[in-house]
Amino acid sequence: MVDWKAILGSAYSEGMTDEEAQAKFNELYMPRADHDREIQKNKTLIDQYTAQIAENKRKQREQMSESEKAEAERKEQWDAMVKKNQDLERTLKISELAGAYMERGFDKDFATETATAMYDGDNATVLSNEKIFADKREASLKSAWEKEYQVNPPAGNGSGKVDLSKQIAEAQERGDMVAYASLVRQQSEMNAKR
Repeated sequence: MVDWKAILGSAYSEGMTDEEAQAKFNELYMPRADHDREIQKNKTLIDQYTAQIAENKRKQREQMSESEKAEAERKEQWDAMVKKNQDLERTLKISELAGAYMERGFDKDFATETATAMYDGDNATVLSNEKIFADKREASLKSAWEKEYQVNPPAGNGSGKVDLSKQIAEAQERGDMVAYASLVRQQSEMNAKR
């Protein structure tokens, strides 16, 4: 037994027979063949209009004088060059923007996607991509920092004090003042807690 009420929804009337429900279904949902015929009919109309436009353009050209024909040809060439120039400018600008993003650490595809969005004025995508990048960058920097500067005080040294002097000296030698300041602060905090 077919659940016509679920299939037809609000079009279903209480007490419909299977034949009535089937007829209503056929009425509401055009069969695929009819749908395909409609699409083909629309394509045929589009083809006819396109052919008619081309024919009118051809007739117009036949009625033009030689100078008018030459002028129309120059205009078409000019329009094609302007379009090509705009496309090249767009490609160049996107490439420059993508290069700037890659210098910041974006991978090539992500940089190109962000640069295209920026050029097209899609600020929501640009901001979203920059947030994603910043979050990933922050997580990787935090992970790298923790890996390099994770402090585990030596067990059983008896003093109860944390000694990061070796890491502090290394950071100072490298000229890494951020790590230096962070390690000094970390050592002070850990020693203060003890």
